[in-house]
Amino acid sequence: MVYSAMDVANYIIQQSLANEKPISNLKLQKILYYLQARYLVDYGKPLFNDDIQKWKYGPVVKSVYHEYKNYGSSAIRNVSSILNVETDDAGKIKDIRFEPFDDSCLLPSDKDIIFETVKNLNKFGAFELVGFTHEHSIWKDHEREILLNISEPYTTKEIEDFFKNNKQEQIWLH
Repeated sequence: MVYSAMDVANYIIQQSLANEKPISNLKLQKILYYLQARYLVDYGKPLFNDDIQKWKYGPVVKSVYHEYKNYGSSAIRNVSSILNVETDDAGKIKDIRFEPFDDSCLLPSDKDIIFETVKNLNKFGAFELVGFTHEHSIWKDHEREILLNISEPYTTKEIEDFFKNNKQEQIWLH
C-alpha cells in the first residue's frame, strides 16, 4: 500500500510523542527520506506518493514541511488533524471537517517497519542526518541548482538506485 507522506509523518510524530523522543521538522524530513529509500530498496515500491524535494538542508517533503514549519527547530508537540472533504456522487462537496489523525490508515506491518526504522535513525541528530544526505551523490551532484532553488525533485528511481548501489548508506540497518 502507498500512503500520503502526511499520514506517515503523523504516525512518526505520534510515536515520537508517545515514546517521549521529541522530533523536529528537520529530523522528520530526513527520516521520511530514509523510509522512502528503505521501501524502494526492500520492496521495490515507495512508502508514500509525495515528491521529495532537494533543498539546502537535504531532502524535504514540501507538504509535511509546511504543515510543521511553525515549530521552527523545536520539537513538534502535536499531530496535525486531517482535513476530510466529503463529496456526493456528482462530486459536489457535502461536508468539510478536520478529524484527528487515526493511525489505522497504515497497515500494522508497515507501522512495524516505520517504528523500527525510526528507532534505528533516532541515534542520529538532525544535522548529522543532513550531513549524511549532503554526501549522497544524488544531492551533491545538484548542489549548485539546489542552492539556487532550481533543482528537480528526487525521482524514486534515483533514490532506489543510489541506495541499492551504496549499501553503506542504508543507515536504517545499523
